[in-house]
Amino acid sequence: MAEVTNKAKSTTPDGERPTLPIDNQKGINTGAIASISTGLHSPMISDAEQRRLFDYISRPKDVKTPAEKVKKRPDGFDYVEGTWMDYQAKQFMPLYKYKLLHTSFEHGWINIIVSLTDKITGNVELGADSARIMVRKDADSPSFRDIIDMGNNLKSALSKAIKNAQSRFGVSADVYQKRESEPTTDERARFEQLIAQVHTISPTRAQMFKEQWAGLGTDWSEFMDKWQVYVDRNKKD
Repeated sequence: MAEVTNKAKSTTPDGERPTLPIDNQKGINTGAIASISTGLHSPMISDAEQRRLFDYISRPKDVKTPAEKVKKRPDGFDYVEGTWMDYQAKQFMPLYKYKLLHTSFEHGWINIIVSLTDKITGNVELGADSARIMVRKDADSPSFRDIIDMGNNLKSALSKAIKNAQSRFGVSADVYQKRESEPTTDERARFEQLIAQVHTISPTRAQMFKEQWAGLGTDWSEFMDKWQVYVDRNKKD
């Protein structure tokens, strides 16, 4: 598994251990927060310590995403520019670690799962997303040689998975944590049509589709787009 860690130096040039910075906006000493978080295994921590820790981990949610950083996806959902989210995540988590947990290729999509660890608190969040493997438009039966740029496809999936993990820490919470958890009427109608098509091709796949839909929770249209690729590639002439 790949791992990327941002580490602070263990000592200063004169041999002394560095002091972690104090957040000037709220006066939060990250060194003190680290001490609290490492002691969470104790039977009790004080109410004051709980409040300090809660204030620390809640900071990203206090920052409103600038309107110019919010874009619109083709399916109507908003998304935030990755560079801005990355900058904000590093402001709130100066010590962090990414780990690549899963990569797979299925139905013409690259799927990636990563973990993001705040090394000050020890909190871990998972991020998952995917990207369609882009092929030449004139390819009737796409194969590996028809792939336009696998590197860009992979970077797209990885970038979105990292953003997903960052959003779970509260970065751009005003955009990503306001999504509805129920499919719309149109999405339900599309699901019924699509599952009938999948069942015609493979009843086993249709059952898998149904189970995945039941446990999804969000991003219904994007999920069905992936299965539409499966249907299109397996239609009988």
